[in-house]
Amino acid sequence: RRVFANNSYINVTFDEIKVIKHPVNKNYYGVTLHQGYKSDRYRDDGYLFLLWDFTDEQAPQIHVRTWQPDQINGGRIPEEEIFSLSDFDI
Repeated sequence: RRVFANNSYINVTFDEIKVIKHPVNKNYYGVTLHQGYKSDRYRDDGYLFLLWDFTDEQAPQIHVRTWQPDQINGGRIPEEEIFSLSDFDI
């Protein structure tokens, strides 16, 4: 509520979306995406990773959520360093 009260606009964009089904457990999916966030007071760009569990389709769960900035030491983060499904033991 505070975020909306303190900003006249919030713009969130998503691109570079990759969805990968787990090779063994077909109820698990890894989603990696690039997120841009801009508001009056704050902005950032980075990579979001979500590990989804659809075992109960009526109540899917997110077991892992990570955030990485898309710039490290003044340069773009290498693609192989962006979290993906293969970075987690399930």
